[in-house]
Amino acid sequence: MLMIDKNLLLGCIYIPPENTKYASNDAFNDIETEMSDLIEKTNSYASLVGDFNAKTKLLSDIVIPDSKLFEILDDIVDDDVLSYVYDYENLLQNDVPMKRYSTDISVPNNYGHKLIDFCKRNNLYIGNGRLPGKDFLIGEKTCKNVSLIDYILFSSHVFSLFKSFYVSEFNPLFSDVHSSLCFKFHATVNNFTINSSIDDSNTPTHTPRWIPKKQNQFIESINNDVTMFTTIESLLDELEEQGQGQHTKNTINLVVNKVGELFKNSAKKVFGSNGRKRKTNTNKKFQIWFDNKCFETRKIFHKARNRYSFVKNRENRDAMRKASKQYKNQMNASYNKFQHSFNNKLINYKGTVTNTP
Repeated sequence: MLMIDKNLLLGCIYIPPENTKYASNDAFNDIETEMSDLIEKTNSYASLVGDFNAKTKLLSDIVIPDSKLFEILDDIVDDDVLSYVYDYENLLQNDVPMKRYSTDISVPNNYGHKLIDFCKRNNLYIGNGRLPGKDFLIGEKTCKNVSLIDYILFSSHVFSLFKSFYVSEFNPLFSDVHSSLCFKFHATVNNFTINSSIDDSNTPTHTPRWIPKKQNQFIESINNDVTMFTTIESLLDELEEQGQGQHTKNTINLVVNKVGELFKNSAKKVFGSNGRKRKTNTNKKFQIWFDNKCFETRKIFHKARNRYSFVKNRENRDAMRKASKQYKNQMNASYNKFQHSFNNKLINYKGTVTNTP
């Protein structure tokens, strides 16, 4: 509804402190996984706010090409690569400081370095000290008046929505040690008018017409609905375990409904409500380093997670954890591969330019 080209995804974050029994080395990877999925599903730009327990001091969260790299990038025609590398220019256009500001002079911790890496990977920027308001060019401490560990992160495309940001005075009613992060954002919204006098209760609904030449597309659409397949499979497994009993009838009815829903959704997607295929949203994109291997491990992880959500037992939990670890490792490997490949291309191109008479 916002008057920008995508929706705004606002997430609240809490990461337990390092070296505690609740700490997790995969915390930032877990957040990245969930955020990427939600960004794809909702076609959104992201903004995250919360307690990251990360000390970053003045570590830079922006990668700015040097003068030689600028010359090389000028000859690259891949729009996705250029958009990814030059994303920081959106900050310049909105007069956002490239330099970070912080009153916390403590040494960055492990979470701090992970947060900075997380920002660079996903083109997110730390808003503390950058957003307009009382904290502009300051970067006030947020915990015990000693450290800055609470942050607001934003996509460069939504900076213009934020009108003010500041760190409030400590209030023990709200937290034992933290000061609140206060911000306001404003956007012009699309107005949708609803004519209540129109009674569309008798408006006929159009059942999708079968189109023989799209049979393979229909089958492919069914096979690609991993979530529904997993749900149906879990219900069938449950039926086998139940045998004949009072719950069997309800489970059978649920299976039938899910199968019908699967067929109906696939038919609408492929044939459309009037026999024509619906236009799909082409704006949903992952990061450019998110390759086919990431998609495959992501699909496996989703299937394992859905199975565990439906049937919570040790076997499904272990399978979900294993799939999650494989997915995270693959994302890290693909990101590192992209960085290495990109650097090599730049080096090779630089050598070509140097040797050109």
